[in-house]
Amino acid sequence: MAGVVSLIVIMAVASRRMDGEEFGLFAILLVLMNFAVTLDGGLRFGLGNRLAALSSQPESMVDSKQVFWSVFHMECLIGGLGALACIGIMPWINWAGLFNIHSATLATESRWVFPAVCAMLMLNQPLTLAGTALFANHHIVIASVFGAVQSLLLMVAFWIGTFLPSFRSNCLVFFGVYLLCGVGLTVFFVFWKRWFWEWVTWRQQWAMIRSLAGPSLEFFWLSMASMASSLLGPFLAGAVGGLNMAGDFALIQRLFNLLVTVHMALLSPLSPTYTRHATRGEWERISEKLGVCVRQVWPIIFLGGGLLLIVLHPWILRIWAGRGISDYWLVVLLAVSAMIIGWANTYSVVLNSLGIVRHQAVLSVSMLVPVVGLPILLGQYFGIHGIAAAAVLCALPGAVLTMRWVHGALQQRLVNV
Repeated sequence: MAGVVSLIVIMAVASRRMDGEEFGLFAILLVLMNFAVTLDGGLRFGLGNRLAALSSQPESMVDSKQVFWSVFHMECLIGGLGALACIGIMPWINWAGLFNIHSATLATESRWVFPAVCAMLMLNQPLTLAGTALFANHHIVIASVFGAVQSLLLMVAFWIGTFLPSFRSNCLVFFGVYLLCGVGLTVFFVFWKRWFWEWVTWRQQWAMIRSLAGPSLEFFWLSMASMASSLLGPFLAGAVGGLNMAGDFALIQRLFNLLVTVHMALLSPLSPTYTRHATRGEWERISEKLGVCVRQVWPIIFLGGGLLLIVLHPWILRIWAGRGISDYWLVVLLAVSAMIIGWANTYSVVLNSLGIVRHQAVLSVSMLVPVVGLPILLGQYFGIHGIAAAAVLCALPGAVLTMRWVHGALQQRLVNV
């Protein structure tokens, strides 16, 4: 929740302190920040499930520590190679042409902003594991406190960055602080848990990574496909109508991403609980918690909150971002998309906590073509409304199928962690 509030504040300040093109480019970089977390091969997911299962066994402390450091070393490798790739490839991409940037200064800066920011996001990969381990071990309050501290520091960093002489320096300060917050959380976690660094033999590390590889890779494909729609929206809006349009699209999308994020914030603490119940054979308790999420949590957030945003979005955007945007068709389409995504997430959290992601991964891979192609096709004919309509159509299959898969898993009492 603290992260949601900080982004609301940051985007409000950014929309007022930046010109239209700078704000559009910054909105795209924020989307990349969320997308980069999925580029870990799914190992963060596998680690979380494994630690949650081991947490019910007091004698498993040594195993938990070795699994953590094995995954940490692999994430360091992924992050380092990814950062080198960003620095080596991205400066050669014509970002100014891709997003129709008219400002000569911003066109020059974009060539170096993208590789620098993306490299920092890749280096952050191993630094996300401390938060995962805290949640898996049910230290949710501590993780939430650090999330609040990070959010506060990011708001301060962005505010300071607005006084710097260039858009590039503002971005480097903001994302640099984001990286340092990950370092701080990791150091705290290591000392607090007394999981001091130790080298695990290559053979043991490889064995542990292989034991996590199956569900982790499945979750990786699932995450990539689910994030593609959110990432493509502002990108395609920028390609269709320029960075000013990308900024407006990102603002409205952020309103409904707020609902999805709040919903996931409520569901996420249930994930290790679902895992623990399953390993103990307490299937009725899983069904009870799922019923509360379906009958109470989802309607309150998406029907109540969604209707409120549809009606009030012109005033909310005016107060929040200082922009007079009133597009009811776009808002309705994004509201419906958020509702469908929220319904799917309600069931997907159960499947993920049980380690049952193969069907979801297959669906995600099979949907990659429509997830990418349909927004491009409809966007050419209907502009940003076509992009939003494509998001609705692509979200429907997952919402229906995840519900069926959960009911099947609970009936057959399946678990794979």
